Amino acid sequence: RITDAGIEAIAASCPQLQSLDVSWTAGKITDAGIEAIAASCPQLQSLNVGSTEGKITDDAIKAIAANCDELQFLDVSYTKGKITDSSLAMLPEGCRVYE
Repeated sequence: RITDAGIEAIAASCPQLQSLDVSWTAGKITDAGIEAIAASCPQLQSLNVGSTEGKITDDAIKAIAANCDELQFLDVSYTKGKITDSSLAMLPEGCRVYE
């Protein structure tokens, strides 16, 4: 199973990462992992954080919004209400969000 440490290693090793799916990771991925992706992978175009047991919150989405201008798709379904409209409003224009 993947953890934040694994995601942080991916972020450090793959600065040109364009797509990441951490859905259904049983709560093993948290804001820390997604914030590492935001800091190191500015070319990210697609991110799926659906069904992550509420461990990914507005903080992670705000980091993605601030650093990943090329984001085109974001899945935040089944995140237990931890991702709200306030962070989604910060996403790049044209980004499709699946809630």
